[in-house]
Amino acid sequence: MLTRITITLSIKEREALSQLAKRDFRGLKEHIRYILRQEVERQSVLVLARDTSSTTQAAG
Repeated sequence: MLTRITITLSIKEREALSQLAKRDFRGLKEHIRYILRQEVERQSVLVLARDTSSTTQAAG
């Protein structure tokens, strides 16, 4: 089962995420998935589906 989360970003938020992604040598979508994965793990939420092959501005 794949869960898609859609995140609407302002222009400034997108620019900030892009800068962070460049600093960490990641693509923007990969960086968003990384941030979401960190938050999920921090909150001890069990992630059943780890398929991240398809994203928009989201994490799968």
